[in-house]
Amino acid sequence: KAEDARVVELRATLFSNLALGYMKQRQWQQALGFCAEALHDQPEHQKALYRKAECLGELGSWTEAVEALVKLEGLGEDGKRLAAQKREAWKKKSKVEDNKQKKMWAAALAKQAPEVSVEAEASDTKATAAVASDAKAAVKPKPVVLPAWVPPKLAPTCVFDLRRKGIEWEEKSDFDDKVWRDGLGRSPVTMYYRSAMPLSLVAAISLVDLDLESQLTVHCLLDGNSAPFAEPHDWGIVLQRLPQLKSLMIVYIDLGTVDKKSTKGAQMPYGTLLRPVEEAKVGERMAHSSRFLGTYKEFREHTRELPRIVQPGLALWADAPLFGSSDDELATRVEALSMLAGSGVPVVITQESEIPEHGGAPGGPWLSDSARQSLAVLELGMGAKVVKGWFWNRFVIPLDQTERGILAAHAVLGVIRPKGAKATGATAKSVKKALRDHSVQASAVARIAGLGPPTAGDAQALKLQWAAFCENLRRSGRPVGPDLPEEEKKRQMFEFQQFCRVFPAGRAPMM
Repeated sequence: KAEDARVVELRATLFSNLALGYMKQRQWQQALGFCAEALHDQPEHQKALYRKAECLGELGSWTEAVEALVKLEGLGEDGKRLAAQKREAWKKKSKVEDNKQKKMWAAALAKQAPEVSVEAEASDTKATAAVASDAKAAVKPKPVVLPAWVPPKLAPTCVFDLRRKGIEWEEKSDFDDKVWRDGLGRSPVTMYYRSAMPLSLVAAISLVDLDLESQLTVHCLLDGNSAPFAEPHDWGIVLQRLPQLKSLMIVYIDLGTVDKKSTKGAQMPYGTLLRPVEEAKVGERMAHSSRFLGTYKEFREHTRELPRIVQPGLALWADAPLFGSSDDELATRVEALSMLAGSGVPVVITQESEIPEHGGAPGGPWLSDSARQSLAVLELGMGAKVVKGWFWNRFVIPLDQTERGILAAHAVLGVIRPKGAKATGATAKSVKKALRDHSVQASAVARIAGLGPPTAGDAQALKLQWAAFCENLRRSGRPVGPDLPEEEKKRQMFEFQQFCRVFPAGRAPMM
């Protein structure tokens, strides 16, 4: 059934007006996105076309800007009038810029002229000039003090920013605040583990409007010692949201420090690519995954004869701290980023940070120390530029409670395209120097107290909590034990989480 024409027209007008609001704030890229939304509903919306042309002009995309004006001119007299106004405005702006350039060069040449005449008049005082020159040479230059680095501002992820042509979001689940905002810290987190990373990948693709091949290989680089992956990921989500993908290959590359000898005979041997397994299937389209434990350089060498595996279309840096816990880990991670820079591959970056709990203390979100240092490594040490800015991600995994709110995986989201000599030639030494020069503490960041793998004391406290919880269930006539129906198990998981909050015994982890 076709939509009511009045609804379509009203929606297009709304998007066009939102574009105007962003234009007044000089946020041209966001405004351009809303113009695209308006034109998706009404391709001949004159104001949206006019504003699209203006945004493209401000962004320097003159070919596309002129194409938008040509379309506008084909929409009757009003369209021709608006297009003529914009062309005239561009001409005036160009003339003003030309005059500024002329004045600048005139001033520069005027400054040079007296210097020439002074040199000519001073030809008979060479001895005096030589003495002055020697005196200047004797003065030691003052060391250059670089400004202290300030972390970039992060923008909240707006649902409107995520809507892009070619991406089919599940509106009822993906954009449900009861799940992704109000439910954090209150609902069982199994769903978050399965869906947060795939949805974060789709969100990054949408936010920066990445063009993808129909057969996509993603290198997912992580630290298995701290990665928040208690459940397998549902990569069918990516196939469902991106219908243009025919196949998806996810290669997990664990960069975490391990004892190579201890992995012999283990399920995950060091330096070996595991056989790909099918993760999901949507119609005839399939997602597979494989795993590799070792450095990125070792992975590239191991798979050099496998072009589909070794060369990704996209990389995902999943929450691994850039600095790590030692200089060796820093070197391993800088090496991986340098190799990705040499490949020209866009890299989706996620980092854990603290977010506010719904109904909890005011304030937030807060950039964690590890995330702050990781962003500094990328910007100062690697010279990596983030595409369209850093975002507070919508699709997170609640890991644990903190004094201020919730520690969440994937809380920080951005896409970088590292390139150039600084990125490809970066080393651990050069990165640490860049951090010191900008007053960034270059050291391993300790995790927040009470987080991370449980200690023996934590495990014992958790057993005591569970025993007390089961006793309460028995008293109320509820069943307990391993043979419960699946629905009852989920219910008890949720209730046990609440029980841990009310009756803490040591650390009360989220389950």
